[in-house]
Parts: sequence; C-alpha cells; structure tokens
Amino acid sequence: MKDVNLQKRIVSDISIMEVFDSENREQKPIIFIFHGASGRTEADLDKAMLLANEGYYVVLIDAYGYGESIDSVYHDEYNPNDPMEIFRIYTETSTYINKLVHYYSDDFRVNTSRIGLLGFSMGAHIIYYYLANQRIKNIKVAIPIIGSPNWNPIVGRFIRSIDRFEKLNNDKEIKKYEEQVSKINPYNQLINLKSIYLLIINGTVDPKIDINDIRQFYSDLKPNFDNVEYLQLIEYKEVGHKVTEDMMNSALSWFKLHL
Repeated sequence: MKDVNLQKRIVSDISIMEVFDSENREQKPIIFIFHGASGRTEADLDKAMLLANEGYYVVLIDAYGYGESIDSVYHDEYNPNDPMEIFRIYTETSTYINKLVHYYSDDFRVNTSRIGLLGFSMGAHIIYYYLANQRIKNIKVAIPIIGSPNWNPIVGRFIRSIDRFEKLNNDKEIKKYEEQVSKINPYNQLINLKSIYLLIINGTVDPKIDINDIRQFYSDLKPNFDNVEYLQLIEYKEVGHKVTEDMMNSALSWFKLHL
C-alpha cells in the first residue's frame, strides 16, 4: 500500500476530495469520480484508493446539492414533489467538470491533458450529459457504470417507484414529464460522439436501467468509431443495479490502457 493522501476542500463552491500518492512526484493523469444518488464523496473512497494506488490523481466530487457543496439557493428552490429535480442535479453537476479542469490547469501535480471520468448510476447520467453538451478535448476517457444515456424511461421509473410521486403515477402525468425530459435527454447528441475512449458497463438484470437501451445506444454509437479500441460495452450477466469488484477491475484496466 502506497502513502495515499486524502484532502477535502471546496473549489469554486464545489465540494471535492482529492486522493493521490503523495510520494510519487511525477505529474499524474487525473480522474474525476461522480457518486450515485444516495451517496457523496466518501461513498466511493475505496474506488478512489484503488485508482490512486495505480498512480492516478483522483478527485471525488459531491454532486450539486450534496455534501459540503450544498447551495442555499438550491434548497430555496428545491421542490421534493417535482420529479424533474433529479435531472437538475445531473445537468448542474455536469458543469463542474470544466470548472475543475480550469482549476487544475495550473497544478504542477496533475496533467490536465490526460483526464478521465468515472461515474456510478447518477454519476454515469452526469457523465453522459457532459459528453453530449460540454465535453472539451482534455477529456480522454469516460467510464459510465450502471447508468443510461436515455433519460426518458428514467422519469417514468421515478414516478412509479417513489412514494411521494404517487399522485403523478398515471399515464397522462408520466407522458408530460417524459416530454420535459426529452428536451434535455442527451441521447440524440451522444450518438454523434467520437474520438474518446468510452467504456460502458452495465448489469443485464438491472431493474433501474434496461440493458436493451444500452445495447441500442452501443449499436447507434459504433459506426462513429473507426478504431474499435475506442469503444467497448461490457455486460455483467445476472448483475443488477450495483457496482461490483469485477466492474471496477474492468474500469481500472481501461484507464491503464488509454489514460
């Protein structure tokens, strides 16, 4: 085990935790990690440690409205009975990436021309939105795990499965919210994506993410990638909505190859 350093701080109103090998003085590739809806930076510390021990400078990021980056404006506007709130978290958090790239551009410890993204569930949704709308060339590798680029089915699932949305659980209301989500759904922009090392990881029996949506996305995306090494879909059979050790090992291997 290396001498891994942990530092938690606020950067441009963004709560982050940095995890890196303090004994290694070489410039390191940087990996931004985005947690799931029930987490915060600490939830993925074990995954960050795995990557830091391999020589990466890892930055765990609290999503918009989470952890120490909770914004009073967000709470003043927050409506727990509106299913669109979770999508606002996705889109707002996606703006953190380029802000952090700019912040680290003067940091001698990291190489901001070699940046990777890693996200789990909600974190994967955030990555998909970012790649569709805000990606800059510094982002070389992206690994969304147990997420989906197609948001329309997600809002219906929220309404059907969360008790506080019970009054909205009818076809008319669900259709109304699906129409709202379709305006920000990253799918149509994402199918033009190219020139990035993209690894998509999902479980085949995930009750929250339909594997057929992921397979269709991969099929739509594949013609854009002349080099087959740039794009890969890994399906974990009989795995539901969870991040397994094998998934993380696949992610680490992808980073080692391409970052």
